[in-house]
Amino acid sequence: AKNLSPTQLALLKDWIQQGAKIPPRAERILQFQPLPSHLKGILAVAVTPDGQYAACARANRLSIYHLPTGARVFETVAHQDQISSLAFSPDGLRLASGSFREIKLWRRDVEKKVPTTAMQAAERDALVASQPRMVAGADGSVTLQDAADGKVLATFKHGSEVTASAALPEFKRFATAGKNGTLKLWDEAGKLLAEQKGNRYLRESVGEHERALQVENGNVAAAKTALTEAEKFVEASKERLRKADNDVKNKQDAAAEKESSLSKLKQAKEAGSGTPPTDAVLSAAEEAFQKAGKAFADSKNEASLSKLESEKASVDLQTAKEALSKAEEVRNVAETALSTARQTAEAALRPIESLAFSKDGTLLAGRDTDGALYTWAARNAKPISVLSPVAPASARKPLYFKNDRLLCAEDEAGVAAWDLQCNWKPERQIGSSAGKSPISDRVCALAFSPDSKLLASGGGDPSREGELILWNPDSGALVKNVKRVHEDTILALEFSPDGKTLLSGAADKMARLVDIAQGKVVRTFEGHTGHVLSVSWHPDGRELASAGADNVVKIWSATTGLRKRNVEGYDKEVTSVRYLGASVNVLTSSGDSKVRSVSADGKELRAFPEPGEYIQALAVTRDAACAVAGGTDGLLRQWAVESGTIENRFSP
Repeated sequence: AKNLSPTQLALLKDWIQQGAKIPPRAERILQFQPLPSHLKGILAVAVTPDGQYAACARANRLSIYHLPTGARVFETVAHQDQISSLAFSPDGLRLASGSFREIKLWRRDVEKKVPTTAMQAAERDALVASQPRMVAGADGSVTLQDAADGKVLATFKHGSEVTASAALPEFKRFATAGKNGTLKLWDEAGKLLAEQKGNRYLRESVGEHERALQVENGNVAAAKTALTEAEKFVEASKERLRKADNDVKNKQDAAAEKESSLSKLKQAKEAGSGTPPTDAVLSAAEEAFQKAGKAFADSKNEASLSKLESEKASVDLQTAKEALSKAEEVRNVAETALSTARQTAEAALRPIESLAFSKDGTLLAGRDTDGALYTWAARNAKPISVLSPVAPASARKPLYFKNDRLLCAEDEAGVAAWDLQCNWKPERQIGSSAGKSPISDRVCALAFSPDSKLLASGGGDPSREGELILWNPDSGALVKNVKRVHEDTILALEFSPDGKTLLSGAADKMARLVDIAQGKVVRTFEGHTGHVLSVSWHPDGRELASAGADNVVKIWSATTGLRKRNVEGYDKEVTSVRYLGASVNVLTSSGDSKVRSVSADGKELRAFPEPGEYIQALAVTRDAACAVAGGTDGLLRQWAVESGTIENRFSP
C-alpha cells in the first residue's frame, strides 16, 4: 500500500482527535452490467430432502429439475448478480436463493384436485380402445397385443397374477401390476427396468424411523461407554480415597511420634540432669515436628479432596446410569415406532387395478383397489406422489390422462381430476441488490431450521466481519442479527438436528456454534488453516464435520469442541462435506474434480464417476440415496449413492 500523504495524515489525525467515530454506512446504489455470457459454472446446488427436486445456480440463473423424470421444470434470471447460495426447506416446498445483498424465496405448487368435465364417452372409449390389449396368463405372464391388428408387442413374466397393465409403444415402455401390489416397468424386449411397491410416503416414513433408530442405537452405545468410564472413575476414586485415608493415619502417627520426641527433649532440657540436649538437637526436632505436622495437614487435605472426588464420581455414576436408562427407553420407543410404521406400510399395500401413461411419455399413473392414486416417472418408475382416494371400485372407470398433466378418474357421479403440474413461483424478496438492504454484501450461505420457521443467511463484508441473520421465511421479517460471530465472511451454515444451535464456517478459518435463543457463540472449533467452506451435522447432534480450503475435512465432537480426526488426501480445496444419513460416513466434493464417499476412519469408500471439473457444491438427500453436484463445467450431475452410478446429467 502507498504511504498516506501529509493531507491524508492530517485528516486522519483530526478524526482521531475528534473521537474516531465511525459514520453510518452509506447505502451504495449500484448500476449492474449484464453478466458475461460465458459464465456457466455452478456455484451452488441444493436438493429436496425427499430427492424429488434439485436446484443449481449458474451465474444469475436459477434452474430447478425434477429428478425422477429428469425434466427441467423451472429456469429464470433470478438475480442481477451471481447466485452464491441455495437451500430447500425441509418440506421441499420452498427454495431460497442468495445473491448480492438480497434473498429470494420461491414456492412450489402441489398436486391439486381441479374441476373438469369428463371426456365424451366416445372419445374416452376410443382412447381406451387404442391402448394395447393385455392377455394375462395364469402363470403371471402377460402378452400385450396391438389394439388394431392383434400383433404381439411384448411378452412379460410378471411373476404373480396381473391386475393391470399399460403400454407406451412409441416410448418403448410397458408397465404391469400384480395382485401382490408390485408395479414393474419393462422395455420392448421384455427386460425388467424397475420395480416398485407400496406407498412412497409410508416407505419414506419407514426410512425416517430406521434412521431415527440408528441414531438412538448410537446414543445407547455412547451412554454405555460413558457408564463404563464412570464406573472406572468410581473405582479409581475409591482407591485414591482409601490410599489417602491410610496416608492420613500414617502421617498422623508420624506427627504424633515427632511431637512426643520433641516433648521429651524439651523436658530433658528443662530438667538439666545428665547430658541435656543441645539447642541444635532441639531445633532439628522442632523442624521435624513441623514437617510432620505439615505432611499430616496435606494428607488431610488430600483425603478431603479424594472424598469430594469420590462423592462426585458416585453422582456422575448415577447420572450415567440414568442417562443410559433414558437412552434405552428412547431407543425402545424408536423400535416401537419403526415396527408400527412398517406395519402401517404393509397394511396399506393394495393391488393396482388400473394403469395409464401420459401421452408425452413422462408419467405413469395407477389406482389401487382402495381408490388411492399413484404417480411414477415413466422412464424409471421412481415414485412421485400419492393422491387421495376416489370412488369405490364398483363405480370406477379406467384411469386416463386428459392431457399430459391432467389425470382423470371417472365414476358414476362424474370425473375427479388432478392437476399434476407443480410450478415454482417467486414468493417474496428480502433486501435489494441495488438499493437499501439489511444485508451488507453477498449471501454466501443459507439454511432452513428443521421446523422451517427460521431461515439463516450468512455473508458479511470480506475481511471485516461475518454477518449472520435469522429471518422469518413466512413474512420475510428480520428475527435476529447475531453480531460478532466471525471476523470474516461466513461461507457455510447448518442448523443442528434439534434446531437449537447453528453451525457456521467462515473465511476466518473458524467453525463456531451459535445458540439460537441467546444469539451468541457457545463453542469454537479451531484448526483449519484455510477458509472453512462447508459444515455438516451428524443426525445424532454429537458430531459434526467441517471442510476447508486447506484440503482437509475435520471431524469434531460437538459437546467438547475437540477434534476427533482428520480426513486427508485431497489435492485441492474441499468445497463440500455431507454426512450420509445416520452413518458416520461422509460424502465430499473438492477442487481436484472428485466426488467421493469416505468412511469414519478416513478411507475412501467410493470415487463417483464423471464428477466434472472443479466441483463447487454438493448436496445429498435425507436418506443418502441421491447426491447432486456441480462445478465449473456447468453440468449438474446426479448419482445413486449406494451404487455410484450417474442417474442424470443436466446441461446449462
